[in-house]
Amino acid sequence: MPKTLKGEPRYLKLEMPTHGSLTKAGKVRSQTPKIEPLNKKRPMPKVRSRRNYEKRVILQRKSGQNWLQAK
Repeated sequence: MPKTLKGEPRYLKLEMPTHGSLTKAGKVRSQTPKIEPLNKKRPMPKVRSRRNYEKRVILQRKSGQNWLQAK
């Protein structure tokens, strides 16, 4: 039973129980093999600006994730 302050309700716990033992922390991450990340090529600013222009001006899309419903 967890310790409680005298006169305080039972749901106010002073000590929180641990979920699992701390000796096993990080076990799965240390066992997984290391994979080198892929090189992520970003488009040049000129290409990105043109793509944004086409979306916003030519296609008249609204910004944000819900651009289909915002028409």
